[in-house]
Amino acid sequence: MTFEELVAGIKKIPCKEVRAQAEHYFEVVVDQEHFEALNTVLHTYFGPALKPKGTAPTGDSNRYSDKYGGIRRDQILYVHPKDKGADVALLWPWGSSSSRVTLKLVRG
Repeated sequence: MTFEELVAGIKKIPCKEVRAQAEHYFEVVVDQEHFEALNTVLHTYFGPALKPKGTAPTGDSNRYSDKYGGIRRDQILYVHPKDKGADVALLWPWGSSSSRVTLKLVRG
């Protein structure tokens, strides 16, 4: 799967909002009801999450996420290392009272 195919797969999932779409960056908001579909698409491209939800950030997860705002215990980080840099996906739930999740997808 290419990065372009990943973005195309994400676009098939109903989104509440497309916040940004560029060659190297894609950001959307999805409802929690579509979270599993989103995770399935991400897992197909990235493999297992480097930092799953509910785990403490590690040195690696901090290294990949710091320039995008960091990663917290309740967030998920996927990383696809490449020769120069890495593709990164960050899933940020809005909070306990919201049913939305922001996906930030960066092509490294």
